[in-house]
Amino acid sequence: MLDEQALLPLAEALDKDLQSGIEEAVQRHFRPSKMKEIDPARNYVRLLQSMGVWSYVTTNYDTVLERFAPEAGKKVILPTTLQSAGEFEELERRGQPFLLKLHGTYDNPDSIVLAQWQYEKHYPQDENAVNPAVLRRLWQHETLLFLGCSLEKDYLVERMLQLSGENRRIHHYAVVEWPQLPERQQEREGELLRLKIRPIWYPQGDHSCVYTILSMLAEGKGEPEPAGRLDPGGAASKPSARLKPASWGDVLPAEELSATNPGVYEPDVAGTCNNLANLLSASPEGRKEAEELFREALALRRKQVRIAPGVYQPDLARVCRNLGRFLQSQGWTEEAAVLFQEAKGE
Repeated sequence: MLDEQALLPLAEALDKDLQSGIEEAVQRHFRPSKMKEIDPARNYVRLLQSMGVWSYVTTNYDTVLERFAPEAGKKVILPTTLQSAGEFEELERRGQPFLLKLHGTYDNPDSIVLAQWQYEKHYPQDENAVNPAVLRRLWQHETLLFLGCSLEKDYLVERMLQLSGENRRIHHYAVVEWPQLPERQQEREGELLRLKIRPIWYPQGDHSCVYTILSMLAEGKGEPEPAGRLDPGGAASKPSARLKPASWGDVLPAEELSATNPGVYEPDVAGTCNNLANLLSASPEGRKEAEELFREALALRRKQVRIAPGVYQPDLARVCRNLGRFLQSQGWTEEAAVLFQEAKGE
């Protein structure tokens, strides 16, 4: 069953076979005494907080996040907590940190979601039900960064796919492993793009890279020392150089993917270039590369607008405004004015 990723049938079988039910098994395996100690030098939560992230969504049953994110831990939301989606919207409006535990927690048996019947109970197909409405709110109004989540096909990923079809504006991000098999690489990229998730790849099995990527995000730029382009599927010559790129473009294999199938990947490449340019433009040493990335994004968006203006015109306008503001800050006001006019569609 595991080889076929048939996790829901496996959970159903366990639930039937275990005399005390699957909830007791979750309680036994996820209590605090079973959790490994976290290396203080690799505190992911502290890095996220340095980027202004104070609320978290998890499918874990343990209480590790409650310990390391005490502000969010003051407001834990379980599948059994909310009486209406309005309660969640009020939390967001007030800017109150929260910890949303989509699968419940080990010490509250009624909240645990693992077997099919539990998904159907807490996440019914009724879009007006509380928990599905909260998922829709998150997916369509917030930008999410996925960490330690495989995003392989499961019940919640299927629901995310449905929501992605309803929303063309918001994109999300995920730090995920680069598949080893070439035929799986393109397939995996397509799956994530259909979910409106832009991947940040790291080498297969080298999970220590996740902390390095977060560190780079927290700093707003890559390490200054030059390095060759990262091969996400291969091994680096020395571990310390694996993720020390000269720019963000070296972390993401966007150009290689675009060359493989430009019709699929160019919109994502354009968005990545625009986002990275915004990051790099904040520091003097990054401005030259920022301009190059802005112009690459502009060329791609103009090409996409010629093909599908109704879809990509807002993206083109966004790049025009970003590059225009950048050029204006450098004193190049004439070209900036032309870009601002193009952003307005004039």
